[in-house]
Amino acid sequence: MNEELDEHLQFLVDKLLANNLDESRKLKIVELLKKIPLFHSQPDSILGDIAKAVSFESFSAEECLIARDEVPDSIYFIVKGSVRVSREDMHRVEQTIRVLKAGECMGEIGMLAGLPRSADAITNERTDLMVITRDDLHKLIRLYPSLAFAFFRVFSQRLIEMNTLLAMG
Repeated sequence: MNEELDEHLQFLVDKLLANNLDESRKLKIVELLKKIPLFHSQPDSILGDIAKAVSFESFSAEECLIARDEVPDSIYFIVKGSVRVSREDMHRVEQTIRVLKAGECMGEIGMLAGLPRSADAITNERTDLMVITRDDLHKLIRLYPSLAFAFFRVFSQRLIEMNTLLAMG
């Protein structure tokens, strides 16, 4: 129990020092997190800790955010814009698997499973993202196991979608 508390305190101190996160900025990030279905069931106290781990990045249209086979180091949450997840077929033609929009996440499967990225993710338009690094996400999941269940729901939904696409194609 003390080790878990020490890890939690160290996580909070590290994030406060790194981000110099003031209360108003934290509250704005919590409001953004509430719009992401993955976090709907999480209480504000957990969202506040997640907010301390978040950084923001912006990309222009047609930028590659994730390249297939790269080693994952972050998970991305779309705040604004859209991203297509795709792979090249045997003729080297890009095939879109799905289009992700605001509120959705990407890069979670490879990162949590410790596997290389399974597809490319390319912006369709100017896109703003919230980013959480692998190390921070692992710390958050250890502190808040309910987050693991939230990711499990996302994995399950994606598996069902893929099975449906395979059955149709």
